[in-house]
Amino acid sequence: MFSEKNARGLSAWLKFISVIYFVMAVPIILMGIPFLLAFGLGLIFFAIGGVYIYLGITASRAANQALALTTTLEGTDSVKTADELLGTFLTYFKTLGILMIAGLVMAVLGVIAFFTLTAAFSNSDFKTIIEDTQNKATSSMSSSAVSSAVSSSR
Repeated sequence: MFSEKNARGLSAWLKFISVIYFVMAVPIILMGIPFLLAFGLGLIFFAIGGVYIYLGITASRAANQALALTTTLEGTDSVKTADELLGTFLTYFKTLGILMIAGLVMAVLGVIAFFTLTAAFSNSDFKTIIEDTQNKATSSMSSSAVSSAVSSSR
């Protein structure tokens, strides 16, 4: 019914995937710290890191269940262990599917926001305001540089 070689191979790969998820979660969470302090957006990074940790835990649990399947291949508990493994896979792939749909929605919203903002910022009035602000900043920087040079020469 079940091959011990396949169950051990599945367990090894699931352990590898769970380690990768945990490793990927660390920099994502660490990137959230400066964003939390600077912009208050770090919670998004923490949530993404939390999802990676959850997926890592789920993959690790599936790896343990696949390994347990190898020890119960001859016993009557093999069907129960296989059913638990399939349930864990179901949870894992449901989570991935939801994240993929959310990613697609976010990508579409990002494209719409990009084109909307591009159209809004291409307005000539907005360009004039930006250019005036830049000119004022440049002129005040140059006038302060001249006044500091004059005062230092005295």
